[in-house]
Amino acid sequence: MSVKRLAILLCLMLSSLGMSAQLDSVLYRAYERHDTGPWKHYVDASAAKWDKLNHAQRARLVSYEYGFVADMINQDSELGEHYLELFESHLSQVERFVPKSTY
Repeated sequence: MSVKRLAILLCLMLSSLGMSAQLDSVLYRAYERHDTGPWKHYVDASAAKWDKLNHAQRARLVSYEYGFVADMINQDSELGEHYLELFESHLSQVERFVPKSTY
């Protein structure tokens, strides 16, 4: 990845920090309470508009999917398998554009 692309990606990520900080807080509180509802809503809503997400948003979704998948497999292995397949598909696409150290 070129330095220019990396700089653009960094700018995009920094510009979304305000909104993402609030989302992080909501999802972290849900994680602490073992409440997968908010996580599932975020993952489902974001995955539904995958083609419209920019690279930073896709990397963010993959990061949340990583934790969500593990929790879903523990709760419901069949549903967990569905989300694992989705996560693997998204991860393979993100790896082409985002350095691994960012997710």
